[in-house]
Amino acid sequence: KEIVAFGGKKSLTFLLRVSMKIPTGKDKAYWLVMYGATSFQDPPALRALLRFILKKKKSGIAGDILFSLAHNPSHEVLIVLKGVLQKGTYPLKLMAVDQISTVKSNESVEALLGLWKKIKSKGKRFYTLKFRIVKALHSLTGQDILDYHKWKRWWSRHKKTGVKKIK
Repeated sequence: KEIVAFGGKKSLTFLLRVSMKIPTGKDKAYWLVMYGATSFQDPPALRALLRFILKKKKSGIAGDILFSLAHNPSHEVLIVLKGVLQKGTYPLKLMAVDQISTVKSNESVEALLGLWKKIKSKGKRFYTLKFRIVKALHSLTGQDILDYHKWKRWWSRHKKTGVKKIK
């Protein structure tokens, strides 16, 4: 708690270094450090966390961090989640989509629609990611819309109302 209370990139970097030195089989210690590393709410620390995730995106620690980030109630976690949606691996994007559905803001809807626009419309991965995006958008807005263009039209009419007031 004390390290997190300090905030900032240096404190986070310290915890991430510690997490990488914990020997296999010491799960309790590892997850305590992960919890600490994902408790930061200040933008500089969260930007540093995003950079670390993207640097390690093909290793298990990136997924562990995203998993652990789910406990962080700050709106600022969108810094990490939006970055993962843009540059993360497919499994990390799935995790980020699921988590962004709990951050009730217009910014969350914009990020999900931005990802949906970029994904290719073929294959199992497309359908899985599209399903998760639609589910997340439903969670944020209460709307059951399955077509990207219809979502964009609906959102352009309701954006001013805001996610928090729609539901």
